[in-house]
Amino acid sequence: MSLLIAAAFIVGQRDIKRLLAYSSVEHMGLLVLGLGLGGVGTYGAVLHALNNGLAKGLTFLAVGNVVLVMGTSTASQVRGLGRRMPVTATLLVVGLFAITGAPPFGLFLSEFTILSGAFSEGHPWVAVTTIVLLAIIFVGIAGMLLEMVYGSPPITTAEEKRGKGAVESRWLVVAPALFATAVLILGLYIPPSLSEALAHAAVFLGGHAP
Repeated sequence: MSLLIAAAFIVGQRDIKRLLAYSSVEHMGLLVLGLGLGGVGTYGAVLHALNNGLAKGLTFLAVGNVVLVMGTSTASQVRGLGRRMPVTATLLVVGLFAITGAPPFGLFLSEFTILSGAFSEGHPWVAVTTIVLLAIIFVGIAGMLLEMVYGSPPITTAEEKRGKGAVESRWLVVAPALFATAVLILGLYIPPSLSEALAHAAVFLGGHAP
């Protein structure tokens, strides 16, 4: 139900911050799904909690930079970020693929583990339904963020109304860049000590590691 509600409100969403809020609803649904499935799905849920925290840190900070410079969170007023804020725009595109579970980011691994748990626990219809809803959510998020990055600016933007406004700060892109690096690394390699800690957490919650 969380994924269904998130999909319904993400598609056609006009506010960037609300988009991310409904994306959080989606990921909380995935966490509960993994815990409910049990088995290896529990490990996927624990891993997903970590990956989602990193990916959300990336996207919320990047969107915060956009709102700071552009003066609005209304997507239709934010266009051409690739030229106006190139580093933040790049981080937004990275964030798009990270929070939607695309490879090689960590959320792909955790979502794949949760879906594997659905199949291994004998609930293929749950996995298929989840995949369909995730695809719809991806289209909704990509439609907004890619238009913001590559779209042509409107004739009158909030930034133009108040003059030149602020510029992209180097310091404000450091933190989201670190989050992006971390969630990428976890998609490629999980340190043994972290994997062991996640396995212990999964066992504590009634599941097990892959």
